[in-house]
Amino acid sequence: MIRSCVRLLAVLAFFVILDGCGQGKRPFLIAQVCLRNADDLSAFAREMQSIARSQASRLIDRSAESQKQLETIGHPFEGARTKPIVNLGVELRDGVGLMVGNLGLPGYQVAVGFSEGSNAPAAHQFAQTVVKKLEEHWHVEIVPDPGKSGALPMRNCT
Repeated sequence: MIRSCVRLLAVLAFFVILDGCGQGKRPFLIAQVCLRNADDLSAFAREMQSIARSQASRLIDRSAESQKQLETIGHPFEGARTKPIVNLGVELRDGVGLMVGNLGLPGYQVAVGFSEGSNAPAAHQFAQTVVKKLEEHWHVEIVPDPGKSGALPMRNCT
C-alpha cells in the first residue's frame, strides 16, 4: 500500500512538473479541447506534431509511459480512469511551451497548458497561434482563471 502511494505521488509530481513546463509556475493559459473519439485523438496528435515541427521543435510523447505507470499503481482515482492517457509536450526556447494531458477528464477531452518561460510575448503569441489552429478542427474552451483552477470536465462536449 505504501509503495502504491509513493508511486502515485511520483506520477502526480511528474504531471505537476510538466504542467508548468519546467518553470515551477502554473500555466498562464489552459485550453480544453473536445475530442470525440479515437480518430479525433489521432488527428489531434498529428496536429501537435505539425505544430512542433512548425516551431522547429519536437513533440514529446510520454503517453505510453504514463499509461504504464498508472497501470502499475492500480486505480488511484475514484471512478473510471481516462484511457488512453494523453501526455504530450512541446518545448520551445526560453521555457516557452505547452503540455497536453487528460488525467481526470472524461472521454476524449484534453487540456492544453501553456507556459511563459522567460519570454512572455513569445509564449502568448505561440498560445494564440496554437489555440486558433485547434479551433479550426475542434470545440475549444479557455479556463477562465488558470491561476486558481485547472481543467474541469467540459459541459458542451458530446
